[in-house]
Amino acid sequence: MDAVKCSSLTKTYDMGKERVHALRGVDLKVPEGAFYAIMGTSGCGKSTLLNLIGGLDKPSSGTVEINGKSLSSMKEKELSGIRRDYIGFVFQKFNLINELTVWENIILPILLSGKKPDEDKINDLCETLQIKERITHTPLELSGGQQQRVAIARALANDPKIILCDEPTGNLDHSSSTEVVNLIKDIHDKYKKTVIMVTHDSEVASVADKILKMDDGMISW
Repeated sequence: MDAVKCSSLTKTYDMGKERVHALRGVDLKVPEGAFYAIMGTSGCGKSTLLNLIGGLDKPSSGTVEINGKSLSSMKEKELSGIRRDYIGFVFQKFNLINELTVWENIILPILLSGKKPDEDKINDLCETLQIKERITHTPLELSGGQQQRVAIARALANDPKIILCDEPTGNLDHSSSTEVVNLIKDIHDKYKKTVIMVTHDSEVASVADKILKMDDGMISW
C-alpha cells in the first residue's frame, strides 16, 4: 500500500497582480516504509509539496491521500487527527520551547493530544538519537545538532507512520548535518517509518532509498 499518493497536484498563489504556480500537476506515490528525498533549488516547489502532503496547506487542485484517506474530503477536526496521529514533522527551524527541558519538549505534543507518554519508548528513542544524557537540559544548553535531534524525537514521540523533513540540516554545520541525516536514516531503518525529506544538498539526499528532482513545480524524476 502507498503511504502517500498525490494526483495531479497544483498550487497557485496570487502575489498582487502576479500569479505564481508553485506546483504544476504533481503525481507522486511513496510506498509504506520507503525513504524518499526530493531535491531542488529554492523556490522549485518542494516545501510547498511537503506542506500539502502534511495537510498544512490545501492544493488548488488535485488530491493527497495518506494511507488511502483523501485529505481534501476531511473536515478540519479529522485533518488535525491525521496530522497528530499519522505524521511527524521535522523543520529547518527546531521550534523548541526554551523554557522547557528536552524531555518536556519531546512529550508536549502527546500531552496536548490527551494521551499518556510511553516513557520506555521515548527513552529508547532518546538513546537512539544520542540525547539520553541531555533530557534534563533546556534547548539553550544544547548545540544546533542536539536541538535538531530533540526535534526529531518530538516528531517521533507520538509514533507516527510518516515523517516529513523540510531541509532538516539547513541550520547546521557540515559535521552536525552529517550526524543528523545519518540519524534520520537510522530512525527509518529501526522503526520502519515512511520518510519524505526535501533538501537542496545532494550529500544529504544520498542516504535516501530514492531521490526525486523537482524543477519549476514539477517532479522530473
